[in-house]
Amino acid sequence: MKKIFALLLTLALTLTLVGCKETKGEGVFDHAQYIAAEDSTENMSIEAYIQAKTYKNEWHSVNLYLQDKEGGYYVYRMSVTDEQYDELKIGQKIKITGTKAIWRDMHEIAEGTAKYELERGTYIAKAKDITKTWSNLEEMIKSQGMLVKFTGAEVVATETPNGNVAFAYKYNNSGQKGDDLYFNLKIGEVKYQFLVETDLCNAETDVYKAGEALKIGDTVTVEGFLYWYEGPNMHVTKITK
Repeated sequence: MKKIFALLLTLALTLTLVGCKETKGEGVFDHAQYIAAEDSTENMSIEAYIQAKTYKNEWHSVNLYLQDKEGGYYVYRMSVTDEQYDELKIGQKIKITGTKAIWRDMHEIAEGTAKYELERGTYIAKAKDITKTWSNLEEMIKSQGMLVKFTGAEVVATETPNGNVAFAYKYNNSGQKGDDLYFNLKIGEVKYQFLVETDLCNAETDVYKAGEALKIGDTVTVEGFLYWYEGPNMHVTKITK
């Protein structure tokens, strides 16, 4: 009986999240308000679920990719101790309070301003297929910060001083293995440059190795978080040929 009750409770919670708009706590911005808020808005609170976090680094900070049913959120360089970093679990609901920033059209909680509280609840998003928005930036940008995927994209050449390549270490191929890995994808006549960001997926991950195996002309499906830098700049987490 206890197992049946637990199963029904889990199902009810899932349906509550998926089937209707999630209720936010008092004073918390919903996703539409988060996007509409002006740059430098202070003491803004959001609630969402951790979908990914960067590796610890020399600044003792973490970048968080958050999501709820309404959309995606990005927290840039939130200061944490080692113990705090470890308690930030994938799927965990979290409340963030900090200063809103808009950097090259990316909406985020600004560096060094975020404070967090862990809350009850878990949710892990599935990648949303937004291939249909590929040539419509006005529609695509609505999914920024979310875990998304594009299907049927062609790997096209990245031009470098030493010739055309399928992928590049750093955006201009001035790096080496272990640096961010960039590649160009095209659907129709529209081309974008995406990357495997090593703070998120280092050189030992499957996605980084898949990026190194790309060939010009390959057709791929890519999944990742739709970062924005004056246009789509997806942080890729999975590549499938």
